[in-house]
Amino acid sequence: MNTIKFHVNLSTLLFKLFEDHAAGLISDENYVTFTNRYQSEQTEIQGKIAMFDARLVQQTDYQANAEKLRELTRDHLHIDKLTALMLNKLIERIEVGHAEVIKAQSEQEITIVWKFAGGIL
Repeated sequence: MNTIKFHVNLSTLLFKLFEDHAAGLISDENYVTFTNRYQSEQTEIQGKIAMFDARLVQQTDYQANAEKLRELTRDHLHIDKLTALMLNKLIERIEVGHAEVIKAQSEQEITIVWKFAGGIL
């Protein structure tokens, strides 16, 4: 059962529980026990729904960024010369790490952070 449907079912159960209690069909003790349990589950479900909504927004942003990157790279697939304009369109920033000497050779980490795609070493 999906999360939203489960949330709706819990709300319906809580309402029916209230009606049964008001009609005297269940004891006060059972009413309190079931109400607490259902409300606890409902709070947990609301948290899950919020988490899923956040993930959906994040996924939508990722897809939009991927499409923007595809559009930008499509224009530059077959280039003879890399220009500053092309670099500015495609690259967010270039991160240069500290130089280290390893086995008598200087090594330095360079990360290119592409617009809409993130960093690539």
